[in-house]
Amino acid sequence: MYHGYIYLTLDQKTNKIYIGQKSGKIENSTNYYGSGLTIQQILNKRGNYFLKKFILGICYSKEELNLSEIECIWLFRSYGSDGIHHDNIYGYNLTLGGDGGNITGNHPNKENIYKKSVDAWYNKSDNEKQIIIEKRSIGQKKSYMEHPERCKNLSDSVIEFNKNNPEISKSKSDQMTQWYIDFPEEKVKRREESKERWKDPLYREKQAIKQKEWYENSIEERIQFGEKIKQIYIDNPEKRLEQSEKTKQRYIDHPEEREKQSIRFSGKNSSTYKEVDTLQILKLKTEGKTIVEISNILNISEGIISRRLKNPEKYL
Repeated sequence: MYHGYIYLTLDQKTNKIYIGQKSGKIENSTNYYGSGLTIQQILNKRGNYFLKKFILGICYSKEELNLSEIECIWLFRSYGSDGIHHDNIYGYNLTLGGDGGNITGNHPNKENIYKKSVDAWYNKSDNEKQIIIEKRSIGQKKSYMEHPERCKNLSDSVIEFNKNNPEISKSKSDQMTQWYIDFPEEKVKRREESKERWKDPLYREKQAIKQKEWYENSIEERIQFGEKIKQIYIDNPEKRLEQSEKTKQRYIDHPEEREKQSIRFSGKNSSTYKEVDTLQILKLKTEGKTIVEISNILNISEGIISRRLKNPEKYL
């Protein structure tokens, strides 16, 4: 028997979202859209018109509910577009989650209490905010380490939601693009923060593992992503030129990267060199092998295999 569930309420009038948790069975609260201050104001003003509720997942304890709520608020950026600082670009959440939603109940000074809570968070330094987030993150990581299936279930729920609601994902992307146009300094700031994260070898290793898993398990999505990038470059040739110049400069600044890419795309292995046999690739493909399986059998990159299969006459 599960303890409760995590839900997402979409305001179809503004395309903004609210993430919350609810104890009890899903069927017992079908008309529940959230107890957050903004959601309550919307319900009081126009009822549940334009509100749509999605179930993101179920949890088996109060602790899991709190941790999952924190994770979802961060994933969907419904508290802040950077996950730390509050803004209303994507959503209506006024806290980082994990407090069970409406902690003030029917208190007559509920709005003042919420305001004090939000003001108290704003008045904290970035360092203090980061410490609070890290403390919550430690508990969250511990829970996921002890119960890895919870992390996977939550991740699968978010992926499934985005697949089933592409208009919401696109709306979020468009809002972020416009935000960067309006505040270019924030784009520079985020880029610098990303560069700092990538300097950490543990972070790079973790991202490499994720990318490898995605390549192996999401062939269809990978092909669609590749086609999407191609179309972007066709529609915006200046972007292709810009990216080409960036790549050239990166290879000038880091010649070792050029050597790595040369080995990868030539079909060479880091320890041994293999001539790519296009006929062997075609034979394995006719036997029903996938690109990933052929890559593992022949010990060559999937990109080389894809190019050979796409235009075999060129390489025969």
